[in-house]
Amino acid sequence: MYAPLSDMNSDSRLAIGGMWLRLYWGSIAGLLLIVTYMFWPRGILQSFKFRFRQLSTFKSKGLRVGSLTLIAIFICSAGFIFYNTNTVNVYKTSTDIEQLRLDYEKKYRQFEHLPMPRIIDVKINVDIYPYKRRVEARSSQILQNKTQQEINSIHLIFPVKTKVVAVALEGAIQQSVDEQLGYYIFDLNKPMLPGAKLKISFETLIQRQGFKNSRQDITLVRNGSYIKNSHLTPRVGFYSGLMLSDKNTRRDYDLEPLPRLPKLTDTDSHGNNYVRHDSDFVNFETTVSTIKGQQAIAPGYLVKEWHQGERSYFHYKMDKPMMNYYAYLSADYEVKRDSWNGVDIEVHYHKAHEYNVDRMITSAKDSLAYFSEAFSEYQYRQLRILEFPSYRTSATAYPNTIGFSESIGFVVDTSDRQKIDLIQYSYSTPS
Repeated sequence: MYAPLSDMNSDSRLAIGGMWLRLYWGSIAGLLLIVTYMFWPRGILQSFKFRFRQLSTFKSKGLRVGSLTLIAIFICSAGFIFYNTNTVNVYKTSTDIEQLRLDYEKKYRQFEHLPMPRIIDVKINVDIYPYKRRVEARSSQILQNKTQQEINSIHLIFPVKTKVVAVALEGAIQQSVDEQLGYYIFDLNKPMLPGAKLKISFETLIQRQGFKNSRQDITLVRNGSYIKNSHLTPRVGFYSGLMLSDKNTRRDYDLEPLPRLPKLTDTDSHGNNYVRHDSDFVNFETTVSTIKGQQAIAPGYLVKEWHQGERSYFHYKMDKPMMNYYAYLSADYEVKRDSWNGVDIEVHYHKAHEYNVDRMITSAKDSLAYFSEAFSEYQYRQLRILEFPSYRTSATAYPNTIGFSESIGFVVDTSDRQKIDLIQYSYSTPS
């Protein structure tokens, strides 16, 4: 059995929640077992009234102590679960989440086609505290009006699970704040003319406490934290991805179904890429810190690395504009390096997961060779593959960096040639 990248059973609060949940259901099962034992017919057919009198056997020391112990476990575990899901966190049902999406659409869809500036420059500092399940971010970004219209107000949508510590927009007054939906509206002191630029600064915080009733957060774990920029930074303008999307659910609320893709005649969508509606290519620079003993990695090229106390710092900068799509990974990595035609190849992996690393490097070389000839040259001078825990089973390509789940690449058995080779992602048959 392979050792997982992040052993959540060791020190994760989520594992503690799972333990109490098992105790809760185990105590219920134990009590039902005892009651079943006492009501179980013995010998000839017995009436229910007669078997009910058998409850007097509860006076026996063994059953009494066992039952009282199970009742105590039930009360303690139920109280602990309630405290975490209703006091430390807000208890939300699927209906509650649907209502939030419905409220968002009803309140703010009126601004869907309002002209908005686009992000062109990102500078962001991120501090990751895996053991504390905490992430702090401080960023300044440049917005530019790329439309042919004047812009009089700017709308920002922060992630609802992220706390906004501070936010300021150059030359603007905060007009309204919807903290429940993370929707901020700023009125500009003077119209933003086509081509004009403004600076936005903000601080955000992710602090996970205890555990929730559902959809447990797997962003921050002991070894292998994985934070996307969508967890930390706001979007500019109304974001349709937060609306109710299922056509059946929308019908229940008397809403028209959403189009799967914009119509060809929808000129407002012609300039949008598949990643973000509020930016094209951006200049990117970041400094990220993590606990000593781990490496924190983000897109861009490593400019500087240093240590201060119990923290390790890494400064990355991209040498050309890139998609506004990035993530941070922090783990205790081993690194294997190689190169292909001037492109540095790195695989960052958990020490116990070296099984397929050589094949991944070979696959990277083959891919670079083929795609450079079939499509275009690889646009970066570095290709990094980073392992993250199997709580997610996916792989995502960021600029010069690929996040790769351990369960679909690093620990898979590729010996059966009749199965799909997830390293090469091809189907092969014996020669």
